[in-house]
Amino acid sequence: MITDNEVVFDEFIEYMKSEMTAEEYVYLSEISDEISQKKPSHKFVEAYKFLAKKYPAETEDYHIQSFIEVAEAWAEDET
Repeated sequence: MITDNEVVFDEFIEYMKSEMTAEEYVYLSEISDEISQKKPSHKFVEAYKFLAKKYPAETEDYHIQSFIEVAEAWAEDET
């Protein structure tokens, strides 16, 4: 749903950067592959990297860096 509309997607990116909790971040990692496949985006990758720095324990515990790298690869493929 968030990938179908540019305004909604941009609002989601802002939410990621301003309000997303650590728990939501972990859940995001479970669906980030689908998001980045459907809507490859450097904005999404940058917000995702921001969260990785904000929540380093979750990033390590849940191996989220690998999901970020996949999202980054999808974004690069679209460039």
